[in-house]
Amino acid sequence: NWTWAQFFGQGLINPIDDMSIGDRLTASNPAVYDLLVADFTASNYDFRRLMAIIARTTVWQLSSTINATNQWDRQYHARFIPRALSPEQLFNALIEIGGIERVVAGSLAKGKDAERYIQQMRQYMRSVVQLYDNDEMTESLHFEGTVPQALFLLNSAVTNDFLLLPGGHLQQIANDKKERRVGVDRVFQMVLGREPTTSEDHRFGKYVRRGKYSAQALGDVAWVLLNSSEFSALH
Repeated sequence: NWTWAQFFGQGLINPIDDMSIGDRLTASNPAVYDLLVADFTASNYDFRRLMAIIARTTVWQLSSTINATNQWDRQYHARFIPRALSPEQLFNALIEIGGIERVVAGSLAKGKDAERYIQQMRQYMRSVVQLYDNDEMTESLHFEGTVPQALFLLNSAVTNDFLLLPGGHLQQIANDKKERRVGVDRVFQMVLGREPTTSEDHRFGKYVRRGKYSAQALGDVAWVLLNSSEFSALH
C-alpha cells in the first residue's frame, strides 16, 4: 500500500498508514490489492519486483488529461492525478538542472577541493526540506503550495546559484557555439523534459539571441520554467 502510494500519491487503502481492521481495510480495487499482496509475498518481499510491476501497469501509464469520464475521479485511478514534487525531488531536480555533479567532478579533476560545493548542497537541502515539509514526524505525499514556497523558487540562492555555476550545464551550452544555437531546446529538455512549442521557441529564442546566447540569458529562461507549475508538479 505504501509503495503504491509512492507512485500515485494515495494508497489503495487510505490513510496509507492505517491498516486497522474494519471498513478502512477495504481497498478501492480489492482485486488489484490482493494480487499485489500475493505476488509480493511469493517473491519474498521483493520491492524491486513490486515497483517494476506497478510501473508496467496501464494505470501508471495513464495521462493526466481530464475528460468527461474521469474529471471527478479521485479514488479509482481513471487518470493520473498531478501532484507537487516532494522537497527531495525538487532539490535533486535543481541539482541535475544546474549540473552540480559536473561541477564537483571538474573541481576534483583539477585537484581542487570540492568540499565547499558538497557542504553548500547539504545546507540548501536542509533549507528546502524545512520549507516544504508539513510534519517532520511523518512522510507527506501531498504538498500544498504556499507563498513562502513560491518565493523560494523565485528568489532563493538555490534557484539562482545552481543555474549559473561555473562549469555547470548552462555555462557549457553558452561556451559551445554549436550548442548555443539550440540552447532554448536544451533548457526545455533539462527543466521540463520536452521540446518547446513553436511559440515558446520563438519567444524565448528571441530573448536569448538578444542576450547574445549568454549563460545569463539561458539562466533567465531556465528560471522562468522552474517557476512554472509544469516543473513543480508530477504529471
